[in-house]
Amino acid sequence: MEESCLLFPEPLGRYAVGTKIFHLIDKNRQELYSCNKEDFSSLNPAHHRELMIKLYYPTKGEKKPFKVDFPVMPYWEKFLATEIQRGQVTSKILSDVERIYTYSRPNVPLHPSSSFPLIIFCPGMIAVLMHTQHFVKA
Repeated sequence: MEESCLLFPEPLGRYAVGTKIFHLIDKNRQELYSCNKEDFSSLNPAHHRELMIKLYYPTKGEKKPFKVDFPVMPYWEKFLATEIQRGQVTSKILSDVERIYTYSRPNVPLHPSSSFPLIIFCPGMIAVLMHTQHFVKA
C-alpha cells in the first residue's frame, strides 16, 4: 500500500465485503429533471430515467485493503471538474481519488450462508455514489 494513501476503515463485522454496481435505465419513463445530453450515459440515447445502484454484501475471503478501481471514474472526474469550477473542492481531490484504498471488493461471490439482512440506504436525489458510501460501509 502507498505510504500516503487514503484508507477506508476496516468493516467491523466478521465477513469480508463485496460490492456490485448496477446501471438501470427505465425505458418507460422520460427523465424530467435534466434535458442536458451530457447528463445521460451513452447507453441511453432516448434520455430515459437512469439509476445507479451499488450493493454491499457479505463474501468469503480476507479483509485486506486494496486500491479502488472506480468504474464510474469518467463521471467522477467530470463531476469534480464542475465542483472545482464552482469552488466547492480543490483540484487536489482528483489526485486524492487515485490514492483511495478500501476493504470492499467489486464483483466477488456472495457468501454461501443462506440468509443475511438487507439494508436499503437512499441518500437522496442529488447525491453522488461516492459521497455517502462511508455510511454504508461502517
